[in-house]
Amino acid sequence: MASETTINVNLTPDLYRYVKSVEKSKRYTSVSEFFREALREKKERDLVRRELELKIEAGLKSAREGRVEDGDAAIDELIGELSVRRTTRAKR
Repeated sequence: MASETTINVNLTPDLYRYVKSVEKSKRYTSVSEFFREALREKKERDLVRRELELKIEAGLKSAREGRVEDGDAAIDELIGELSVRRTTRAKR
């Protein structure tokens, strides 16, 4: 098991009550477990957001270079692909 480090966090009264209510709900065995999960989820959201930002940057670069596609046609193609996937899944 990795070594753990302690950190102190100051909470507003409202956030404190929320954390304590979550702890009392027995969903988490401790406040530390709650915060570890919250931080893991935040870290994952940050990674996903960064990936999205990189894709947007790449798309804008392509657009500046004149490499663009018709938006309506692209959406129609995506909708068609999703319909095929749903149909395939429903047949399973």
